[in-house]
Amino acid sequence: MLPLLDLIYEILLEIYRRVSKTNAVSRLPQGFRLTLYLSVNTEQDLQGFDLIPRTYFYCSKYQLDIFKLFVRVSKGGQPAGIPKLQSRLDAAQLARIISGQNITTALVCGSPEMNNVVGNSLIELLGRERVHIL
Repeated sequence: MLPLLDLIYEILLEIYRRVSKTNAVSRLPQGFRLTLYLSVNTEQDLQGFDLIPRTYFYCSKYQLDIFKLFVRVSKGGQPAGIPKLQSRLDAAQLARIISGQNITTALVCGSPEMNNVVGNSLIELLGRERVHIL
């Protein structure tokens, strides 16, 4: 998850730029959108990344379509107000997620087993040039 925190930071800067209506130039590419599918063991694991749900809630509050978040908690309760990822990210789930989406880049970051399963499934669905395993 840590390699993706820089993207979350850039989204926070973009939220500030849009909400405060500054004349600063956006550092994100035109049309940028990030959808994050995050799986953690417990809700406490998510607390270490509190910047992520906070960014999601800011985007929701200001109706900005630049960041979507789906969370799966393996053991315990689901965080309030965040859409739930219904199952593990296997090939079938990924096929449903990307169906009809215009995905230009997929970044995969997790355990070696998850990177292998998710990365290979996305390579089959999107092509090797659009999938990056971090």
